[in-house]
Amino acid sequence: MSDTNLKYWQDKLSTRLPVLELTTDKLRSDNRDYCVGVETFVFSQELCQSLKTLNKSSDSQLFSTLLAAYKCLLHKYTGEEDIIVGSYIPQTDNSDFNTLAFRNSVSGNLSFIELLKQLNQAVIEDLKYQDFSRKQLIAKLSTTENQNNSSIFQVMFSLQDASLIDTPLPIDVDKFQLDLSFFLVEAEEGLKGTVAYNQELFEPQPIKRMVGHFENLLTAIVENPDCKVKELTILSEVERNQILVEWNQTAFDYPRDKCIHQLFEEQVTKTPDAVAVIFQEQQLTYRELDNRANQLANYLQTLGVKPDTPVGICINRCLEMVVGILGILKAGGAYIPLDPAYPQERLSHMVDDSQVPVLLTTENLLSELPENKARKI
Repeated sequence: MSDTNLKYWQDKLSTRLPVLELTTDKLRSDNRDYCVGVETFVFSQELCQSLKTLNKSSDSQLFSTLLAAYKCLLHKYTGEEDIIVGSYIPQTDNSDFNTLAFRNSVSGNLSFIELLKQLNQAVIEDLKYQDFSRKQLIAKLSTTENQNNSSIFQVMFSLQDASLIDTPLPIDVDKFQLDLSFFLVEAEEGLKGTVAYNQELFEPQPIKRMVGHFENLLTAIVENPDCKVKELTILSEVERNQILVEWNQTAFDYPRDKCIHQLFEEQVTKTPDAVAVIFQEQQLTYRELDNRANQLANYLQTLGVKPDTPVGICINRCLEMVVGILGILKAGGAYIPLDPAYPQERLSHMVDDSQVPVLLTTENLLSELPENKARKI
């Protein structure tokens, strides 16, 4: 092993190592249990050939194209740009392998072809220094800054060359106990793949969906490799329709002949003892809230509040804020919200401009309110 090779990787990975925060289906356990799950798939020969055509036109390798696409997928899942992906690299005698950590930035402002050219060049450079001791590298990287990332990467991607499919290298999916690993091999039917994942973190269905997203992404790439990474889609037409159309069909025929406080009163009749509002350790049922709002409404009406009378309310978030709003509406008034956090000048302008005759507030805020003619309650 060359000291030059070891230093190359030490320099490349010496800065704080990024942690890829994939959204998991289960909470990560402190005892770091690992139980591997496996999902297999096949990408069509047509897609494989399209990817190879792209390789030829961009003077890159299939491994680089798939790795770039995989990093795009992870970028879209996490929003991260600095991504490290581990990979099994066969040694020259084809009887053993080493693991490399491919680190580069995935920027949404780049087109995929630009990202591919950058990554392909980085892969070529990294492969020149593949002879090194992983154990020694981890030991040198185990500084205070990187002590929680001694595994260097949390995900893996590997592609076995077509010439090796008759005698594929054995892959021990339990060896590194990673969150997620994609293994691909060329075959007559296309690209045969295996996903190994930690069952303590992921359910099978989301992994299947991720495989589909990877295929969608590869299809979008071969159709338009000059597309910006941020504009490449991972969604199927069904998913796009669901997100953009079905989930946005939120129109509802609300009653047009009743005000919000009248609808609230109907709910009081239906569930008087159900909890209506909670603030910290306090709560009010629908009946309690309605009674307090009615008391306030009656008092406001004795002060001359009638339909369309503007009533200011300057209260910090609390139960009384809800009582105040409902009380004003029940009295027929129009409530004017005054945020206590606003500057004095803005509050003063709002009070003067709305000409509120009555202002609801709390004692601790009286000193912070600007001078005005409104009656304070």
